[in-house]
Amino acid sequence: MEASSPLDPVGRLVAFCRGGVHLAVLLLFLSPSTLGQCPAPPLFPYAKPINPTDESTFPVGTSLKYECRPGYIKRQFSITCEVNSVWTSPQDVCIRKQCETPLDPQNGIVHVNTDIRFGSSITYTCNEGYRLIGSSSAMCIISDQSVAWDAEAPICESIPCEIPPSIPNGDFFSPNREDFHYGMVVTYQCNTDARGKKLFNLVGEPSIHCTSIDGQVGVWSGPPPQCIELNKCTPPHVENAVIVSKNKSLFSLRDMVEFRCQDGFMMKGDSSVYCRSLNRWEPQLPSCFKVKSCGAFLGELPNGHVFVPQNLQLGAKVTFVCNTGYQLKGNSSSHCVLDGVESIWNSSVPVCEQVICKLPQDMSGFQKGLQMKKDYYYGDNVALECEDGYTLEGSSQSQCQSDASWDPPLPKCVSQVICKLPQDMSGFQKGLQMKKDYYYGDNVALECEDGYTLEGSSQSQCQSDASWDPPLPKCVSRSNSGLIAGIFIGIIVLILFIIFSYWMIMKFKKRNSTNEKCKEVGIYLNSKEDSCVQPQSLLTSQENNSTSSPARNSLTQEV
Repeated sequence: MEASSPLDPVGRLVAFCRGGVHLAVLLLFLSPSTLGQCPAPPLFPYAKPINPTDESTFPVGTSLKYECRPGYIKRQFSITCEVNSVWTSPQDVCIRKQCETPLDPQNGIVHVNTDIRFGSSITYTCNEGYRLIGSSSAMCIISDQSVAWDAEAPICESIPCEIPPSIPNGDFFSPNREDFHYGMVVTYQCNTDARGKKLFNLVGEPSIHCTSIDGQVGVWSGPPPQCIELNKCTPPHVENAVIVSKNKSLFSLRDMVEFRCQDGFMMKGDSSVYCRSLNRWEPQLPSCFKVKSCGAFLGELPNGHVFVPQNLQLGAKVTFVCNTGYQLKGNSSSHCVLDGVESIWNSSVPVCEQVICKLPQDMSGFQKGLQMKKDYYYGDNVALECEDGYTLEGSSQSQCQSDASWDPPLPKCVSQVICKLPQDMSGFQKGLQMKKDYYYGDNVALECEDGYTLEGSSQSQCQSDASWDPPLPKCVSRSNSGLIAGIFIGIIVLILFIIFSYWMIMKFKKRNSTNEKCKEVGIYLNSKEDSCVQPQSLLTSQENNSTSSPARNSLTQEV
């Protein structure tokens, strides 16, 4: 068997399909490379086709002619569609034209970035102390049939400064007092008297020079000095500090100035200085150095959030907030404070504890069979009921809140108190709406019938101890009240009469008792005079008589 030569892709497809219709359909979906064609070539920035065409595909072997664009050395070339369906490369066929070699401007330099061919650019800079007048760059562009730079070379001129500032009681000296350029130096001196005697002190740098910050505008290197009176001081200056004492334009000897550092800075040295001779401040002026900010707060708060400010400088505050249902235990914030020369956070992260609601210890009156827990957490509900004989005051349902309170408040079981009216209701109006039993808090209003008087308050309320407040009133008959008043007055009169009679009897008895004693032992000394003499007196009299008159020895005695 002879070995058959391998078929090309089209032959294989024809052998596979074995049908003209199928072949035609498949050929429509085949790419140009499969059929030996090249797609339209890309556009070249450096060349253009001589004979433009709108064809989208080109068979193998097709050649297209191009010519180099302006700005490139004029030349023609061709590209060809190869067997592999790729166009030949025209790279490095078109060479860019070259512009003239640029020259350095006076007091300046030209900088070639890549080269000086078409499309390239150059830049110019001036030497220190000079500023550029004109364009600082140029590009090699097409000019007629050739190429040229699109801008002329600039000029570098010396940077000028304005006239130096004048100072009171002094002047500056310079070789030229009209034109001042970069690098020129002027020197100041204070005025003297006619003999050259010093009248002022020169405070500050005696010389300043013309310089520039942006390379365009000239400025003087610093403020001019000052000519101040002898034994005076100019205001002292401390970087990052402010004067808290009274500020002046000039200070006298022994005047004090006090400083305070700005926020975020710490002072090193004495905060107060004093003016001395020759514009000196003693002790040495302090300095304010920047305090390092606190480090990033790395602590985390489980069941909560840590709010950290963007600025962690001295005085910064970190706030701690617990999630709903948790309460903070510890400090609610931490501050960046100074510890020596370093900044630290003054408190650590607190703890977020779960909120616990508790039932009261005294659960008297509530049903014992209720399913009650020892601890209730945020969102938990409780249902309470009272035992028989108790009344529920409040809602039977309550929920634990985020602040450990109950909402609505827990109810109470109050014993059922019954207040009763007295059985004897004589004298009260019969038409009143009265109940058999009154409960705690109930009110009753009572009125008397005609012919009776109400003693007490007509309104009363049932209390928790089954009593009435104020006490229930009474209905008293008006006729009975007159009789009672008469009886009361009669009793008082009778009592007074008995007391008076008793007093008279006692007085009479006392007088009779005295007379009886006189009859038993009394002696009548004089028949005409009925006098009662006490025995002791009688004895004394007898002794005297026996002494003076012995003959008198008889006495008359009556029994």
